[in-house]
Amino acid sequence: MLSRTTQQGQDQDPSLAFLNRLIDRITDDEHYAQLLAECVSRGAGDRFFALIDDPDDRQDLDDGWLDECAGGRGSVPLALALLAGAFGSGHALPSLDSASLGGAGPFVAWPRAQADGLRPGWQDHALPLIRAFEGLALEAYLDPVGIATIGYGTIRYADGQPVQLGDRISREQAERMLADAIADRYAPALLAAIPPARSYSAEQQAALISFTYNVGVGALQRSSLRRRLLAGEDPLQVIAAELPRWSRGDGRELPGLVRRRAAEVDLFLRGRYG
Repeated sequence: MLSRTTQQGQDQDPSLAFLNRLIDRITDDEHYAQLLAECVSRGAGDRFFALIDDPDDRQDLDDGWLDECAGGRGSVPLALALLAGAFGSGHALPSLDSASLGGAGPFVAWPRAQADGLRPGWQDHALPLIRAFEGLALEAYLDPVGIATIGYGTIRYADGQPVQLGDRISREQAERMLADAIADRYAPALLAAIPPARSYSAEQQAALISFTYNVGVGALQRSSLRRRLLAGEDPLQVIAAELPRWSRGDGRELPGLVRRRAAEVDLFLRGRYG
């Protein structure tokens, strides 16, 4: 449990005030805490620092205070002390698990990571890949085939309403829409359409989640890719042959889709992507 820290006998140190503001936001905003947790699990120090940057630009964290925290002195929660150790250095955050955080396990757990049928760690591959190719738009725009899009490729909100030009969202809303769409729709639809995918590796599941998120559930269900996998053909051969076929939009080949299919094939076959 994260708790506010106090300083007795004098005005509160600005660094402690900064930390208390951060704790208040983590406590009040579950999604914000989840975003920070994902940065920790991926070692994304720059992204973590950007997320906690003081919106009022009032106080930077003091390096001496961080050193003291990292040394275990004072009442600052260990989890935040460990995270703070990367601030100001430009270094990646350390790879932490719940045991490293002295009981603060919920702070570093992505709640959808153990979704039924998905391998632990799938999100570490699926989310960066999807973000990289979808791009982030906080204001609605028309995609290459003329569909109003927002966030990370979202064309419909959770209530089914289509995105409209003029719509605006926050970065936090975009992250939540992406996570919810995968957890509530695309991952379950993938596993329902292709039950053998339950036995695939986290990287292979991530590649197919990215593919399904891009082409849509209906296209996956009607695809020859699905038919061939259900027929028992070698998944490596099927993916290498079928995914590159999905590189066209509005009747023409799109370079972005060519690159995305290549990245998904690379992730499925070799467990990595460029």
